[in-house]
Amino acid sequence: MFPSIKLRADTNDRSPILLTKNKLYLSSGDLENIHRVVAEAYDTIAPRYHSLFALNPTATRTRYTQQLVDALGPDSAVLELGCGGGPGTQPFVARGCRITGVDISAAQIALARTHLPNATLVHGDMRTVSLPPASFDAVVAMYSIVHLRKEDQEAMVTKIAGWLKGGGYLLCNLAGGEASTSTGKWLGADTFFESLGVEGNRKMLMEYGEGLQVIRDEVIVDKYDPVAADAIGATDETFHWIFAVKRDISE
Repeated sequence: MFPSIKLRADTNDRSPILLTKNKLYLSSGDLENIHRVVAEAYDTIAPRYHSLFALNPTATRTRYTQQLVDALGPDSAVLELGCGGGPGTQPFVARGCRITGVDISAAQIALARTHLPNATLVHGDMRTVSLPPASFDAVVAMYSIVHLRKEDQEAMVTKIAGWLKGGGYLLCNLAGGEASTSTGKWLGADTFFESLGVEGNRKMLMEYGEGLQVIRDEVIVDKYDPVAADAIGATDETFHWIFAVKRDISE
């Protein structure tokens, strides 16, 4: 999934980043441009991403999704950050969960309205969306937090911990490689990723995820569907999968 162009290995370096599209996007002075790039990317690739990946989830994603579904009861409130077009959410729908989906891409939300007609769908930036505290039984963020800058990833973990009820679950995947910042073409569109490194991910969860207790922590190679991978020349990627629960302080 990650583009091959690495711009910087030191994530503490806040110097400007040059993205393509014949424009200069300043990471330190104008962070909004980076998130606009991600939104435009997923608008551009929405149909292709949907057909190649959303309809062909990796075995790892399927396994973790089923583990969470099994842990939830009917009528559980599930928040999905970066919900995409909705196919990956169907196991939660089948379980009888109430879905709230957030995505920065208007095109992805349009697809989600077709596949998730009964869900509450928000076209917006996960960093700034306002949701009631302690209101969700689970928060799911797959292949989405990796598009945020380091400081935004940290803030996102804090928000997720706040949105979860006691006993609620977090399922997410983060970058599994070394700490780096990267950009480049993916499915023909420019996009942006930041990796904190595996130990950086663990440190982030400990420092910013108040009340979160990790149940499973796994670094694993995501093996793409061969047809999808061949269509874009993609290689398998390593992700850091996290399954955590928020401690219920009332117990």
